Amino acid sequence: MAMSSLKPGRKFGLVLVPFFLLTACSGTPETARVPLDRVVGSWMGPDDEEISLTADRTFESTDLAANKLAADNCPENQTRGSWAFYADLGDGMYGTSKEAPSGDRIGLSFKGLPQEDCAMQLAVVDAGKTLCATADPDDPCSLDVRFSREK
Repeated sequence: MAMSSLKPGRKFGLVLVPFFLLTACSGTPETARVPLDRVVGSWMGPDDEEISLTADRTFESTDLAANKLAADNCPENQTRGSWAFYADLGDGMYGTSKEAPSGDRIGLSFKGLPQEDCAMQLAVVDAGKTLCATADPDDPCSLDVRFSREK
C-alpha cells in the first residue's frame, strides 16, 4: 500500500483549488441584496436606455427597445409602470412584493403592456452599483445590458 506524501490538510486544499478556480472563472455575476434607497434614482444603459425608479415604486423608462432589449419586446418610447423587489411570499412561493424593503431582483410591470411582453427584470449586481437586465432567473445578466447610475 502506497502512502501519500501530502499531509491531510493539503489533500483537502487540492480538492478546493479547482472548485475555487471554476467558481472564479464563471461569467455569472453575484447578485446583491440592497435596500430600497440603493435602487431609487436614474439608471443609464450602454445604448442610451434609461430607467428611473422612485421610492413610491413607480418607474419611467426610455428606449428600452434599443439594440439588445429589442428582441425582448420592450417598449421603444417613454413608458411608465410599477416595480417591486422579488421576495419569499411564503408557502414556497417567490414573486414580486410591494412591501419587500430590500431585494436582489426587481420586477417591472409596464402600464398598458401585457405582462408576457417585455418580461425583463433587473438584477442588482456589483454590490448594488449596477442593475442588469435579465429574462432568466438563473443568469442575472442574461440580456447583456447593464444599467449604471446616471451622473
